[in-house]
Amino acid sequence: MTSNEGGFGDITKTQETYTAKQDFELPLGEVLFADSQLSLGYAIDHQVSVFDRLENATIYNGAIVSPMIDCAGYQIDCVETVFNQPIADIEAELGRPLDLSNGDDFLLYQSNISQTGQYFQYRQTTPKARAEASVNNFSAYVENEFEWQQYSLTLGARYDYNDFFENHNVAPRLRGSISLFENTGKFIFGANRYYASDAINYKLNEAMVPTFTEVRAIYQHRPQQWQAELSNRGYRYVYKDLKTPYSDELSAVYRHQVLGGTLELKWLYREQHESINRVKGTNELGEAILYGANSGSSEYQRLSLSWMATFDTQHVEFNVSHASNTTSAEQFDGSTQTYVNSTDYFLNFSYDDNELVYIRGDNYDLNSRENDSTYNLMTRHDMELEKQDFNRPIIANLSWGGRFDNWQLSAYARFNGEQDAIYATGTTQSIKEATSICDGCSPNRREYPVYRIEKRPSFWLLSGSVKYTLAVARDYRVTLSFEGENILNKRTYQVSPYSTGVELGRRFWLGLQLDY
Repeated sequence: MTSNEGGFGDITKTQETYTAKQDFELPLGEVLFADSQLSLGYAIDHQVSVFDRLENATIYNGAIVSPMIDCAGYQIDCVETVFNQPIADIEAELGRPLDLSNGDDFLLYQSNISQTGQYFQYRQTTPKARAEASVNNFSAYVENEFEWQQYSLTLGARYDYNDFFENHNVAPRLRGSISLFENTGKFIFGANRYYASDAINYKLNEAMVPTFTEVRAIYQHRPQQWQAELSNRGYRYVYKDLKTPYSDELSAVYRHQVLGGTLELKWLYREQHESINRVKGTNELGEAILYGANSGSSEYQRLSLSWMATFDTQHVEFNVSHASNTTSAEQFDGSTQTYVNSTDYFLNFSYDDNELVYIRGDNYDLNSRENDSTYNLMTRHDMELEKQDFNRPIIANLSWGGRFDNWQLSAYARFNGEQDAIYATGTTQSIKEATSICDGCSPNRREYPVYRIEKRPSFWLLSGSVKYTLAVARDYRVTLSFEGENILNKRTYQVSPYSTGVELGRRFWLGLQLDY
């Protein structure tokens, strides 16, 4: 078992940004037979981010079962064996000492145990500490917009610099539009590059204080004092000589006036380049380091269709969308284990215990009619990347609203398609250390939470409202209202099927409002 003493402790996070900026717009008159306007500006930012851990956070891992343990005053990380009836009383009733080699005596002894002694011999502590980082940013842009009768085109560029990555980045800007079918249709396009602006997060990671590991031996059934493990420090982050991550984005939109409303088809495609991934290593002092590298990349695509219209006192809107995301293998941390033989392995890096999880996979064998389960130990960082790649359902929304004399009505329906999801199972899976962690220590096993990939079913949600306004006196109006959400009382499947929890079902509100 594992135990988080006080969870992750009390943490205060703050971020302050001080900005000075100026923007200019300069009409240039007619250029290239088009109305032309030049836009330019600059911004200077100073960002300060603080991560303040107000107390130690300790994680115990791998309990050792020991019926004979004498906790010797330790209470948080050790429990002794508790009997329903003192052994001395049982032996007095028998008129002889218990003989555990005797089957009947052994069963009597076992049935008398209400709690078996156990203790922790391994723990990781993240110490109370304050980490602070500051970054200065400078950016400038220039754009020129050309407008013809049925066409528009904007060309420009943006410059970015910060004193953490220290890169001079220039990103092109392009967007335009074409009016079609006597202005009942319009095609809009864009091609742009965007550089990441989250350098402060990386610098703050470098300032974080790493965890340290402690172990303790057992002597004469008593736990000894906690002592530092030989390789007791966790990892630190180092980002050096990196390029600034960026994304190239293409977009295309077509709008057309149809059935008294606006129909819109939109496509968005984005490629992430030079994404920062984590590379495991050590420095010249032998400390575990996660070095930053620019090997990561990903692709994102979204397609949406919408239509909206207003008819006198009524409004109708419909939209449906689907997105997909693919992350390159280089973005992942990869394998967390080094195998000694076909069954024994050890961790290949000084991971924090709260960062590792198991992903369970199931393969059903039709011949043996048995379920073959596999457990893949990975970092939470990799699990989150997995979620990004497949957590993309089809989503559709339909809404309507109208006003009729004193009545105001609205209805809203949402469809969420089937999707893959990662659920916590509430169970753990253990690994055995290939080497002893200290003299006098028992063979150690560490346990990590197990997650499973499951299909999250599709669902519908229906909501609506009714309002009635009545004049009761001069300049006095009373509004009675009814609002309902999830009227059909449908599940949203946000709670894991392997745990208990509460999902909000059907709910109503009744209102009374007086205006004067």
